[in-house]
Amino acid sequence: MMRVIGTRRTEVILAAVTAASAALTPLATVTDFRILLVLRFIQGMCISNPFPVISVIISTWAAANENGIFLAVLTGYVQLSAVITTPFCIYMANEFGWPSVFYFQAVYITLLLIIWALAYRDDPEKHPFVGERELDKISTGKNTPTASIRGGPPITPEEPTNLQVIRNPAVWVCCIAAFAYITSIQFSIAFSVMYYVWILKYPLLTAGMLSATPLLAQFLIQFITDICSDRIRFVSEHTKIRVCCTLALSGCAAGFIATSFIDPQYRMLSTTVILIGLSCLGFNSGGFPKSAVLIGPQKPVMVMSCVQAILTLGLFCGSFIVPGLTPNRTADQYHVLFRVYGGLLIFANALFVVFCKAKAIDFTQNFKKSIC
Repeated sequence: MMRVIGTRRTEVILAAVTAASAALTPLATVTDFRILLVLRFIQGMCISNPFPVISVIISTWAAANENGIFLAVLTGYVQLSAVITTPFCIYMANEFGWPSVFYFQAVYITLLLIIWALAYRDDPEKHPFVGERELDKISTGKNTPTASIRGGPPITPEEPTNLQVIRNPAVWVCCIAAFAYITSIQFSIAFSVMYYVWILKYPLLTAGMLSATPLLAQFLIQFITDICSDRIRFVSEHTKIRVCCTLALSGCAAGFIATSFIDPQYRMLSTTVILIGLSCLGFNSGGFPKSAVLIGPQKPVMVMSCVQAILTLGLFCGSFIVPGLTPNRTADQYHVLFRVYGGLLIFANALFVVFCKAKAIDFTQNFKKSIC
């Protein structure tokens, strides 16, 4: 769809459908469960492409030395969406009832849709507020289809197939890292409150504030990380993405595993350790998302679509991991959960460090070598 009608129009259509679905959800809830199920399914489909859109925006609008800062801002939706909308939704539900939450979301999405339609263009040259100087900055250092990118192999005019992209190990490890990352983020957003209330015995309001703390920290860390990543020249991109991924995934794993050995009666210590661990996920924007951008100029949307598909799968699986491992809501069960999370993060980090790439890949050449 993005290829046929462009990113701008695609997002306008998807946002309009999402807003309409949100507005109709309260009526569907009291009318027919099947209608509600269809609406929720449609909403899920409409919000399934953030990373492909991010890929297009970066490849089209980011200057060659600003990939990191674009990634930091654009991937910050994960944290900011939860931090911004959750307090409003809680207030609306308490003051005006649960249907108002969906009406608020519909209005909120519509406003963002209008801003997007007015501000974004698929081509910088066609934007009314972009001058020659800015166009020069955006295009400087960009590569033609036959040029190498950041020292990578020359990109041939031959269009790679989706299979050729999917079979590349560098894409696999980005996807595996994405799965480990999103399951941990999901715990931070959706399930950490339960841990703070049921195990550490915090009041609900305090638990809500604690759950928001690492999200804010992650956004600040990823912003600073990607600014530094763009500015540091004496370290190779390959080393930088390895370091960032290790700080994010292994740092979070250390927090989970360390917390699993702390008795809940030491509440302050448990809280501090897990908050630090979850905050480390902010380093991630310089890890697998940046690697996916750097390896994918030949087929950027497909690379990011693979990552997005695994992120969605991770959210689905994560919805069953926590309830499945903590049916009785005991401290021991949460400690097992944390060790599972920690093991998954370390496994994903190890694979990423070994197989990741930080330069453009000619997927056609890699595919030919693999079948020869």
